[in-house]
Amino acid sequence: MKTAELSQLPTALAPLDFKAIEPHLAALDKHLILRTYVDGYSLSELDSKIWVTIRSNRVAVPIVRKGALSNLLRWFNYVEQTHPEIQQEVKAKDEVEKAKKAALSKAGASYNMALQETEKGVVTRFPPEPS
Repeated sequence: MKTAELSQLPTALAPLDFKAIEPHLAALDKHLILRTYVDGYSLSELDSKIWVTIRSNRVAVPIVRKGALSNLLRWFNYVEQTHPEIQQEVKAKDEVEKAKKAALSKAGASYNMALQETEKGVVTRFPPEPS
C-alpha cells in the first residue's frame, strides 16, 4: 500500500459496517506480511491512529481477534502489548461514551417514536391473554 492509501485507512475503518471495512482490513493484513509497523521501523502516528480506530470499532475487533487475518492480528497484539500509552486514548473515549450514556439515562426515557398522523388518534392492540 502506498502512503496516501495508508493515511486514509483510519477513516475507511471507522464505519460499523462489516462489508465496508473488510476489504480495508484484508489490504492492511497483506501490507503487514513482512512488516512490524505500518509505516517505518517504529511506532508512528499512523500506527496509533489505525490501532485506535480498529480498537474503538466494535465490528472490527472481533474480525481481527478471530485470527483469520493473521498478520493484522500479530500487529494488533504487538502494538497493544508493547505500547500501553495508546490504550489511554481508547480508555478516554470509553469514559466519554459512558458519561454520555449516564447523562442520557439520568435525563429519563424518550417517548418520541416519530409516529405519523397522530392527530387522528393512536390505536394500540395487545395479543389475547393465554388461557
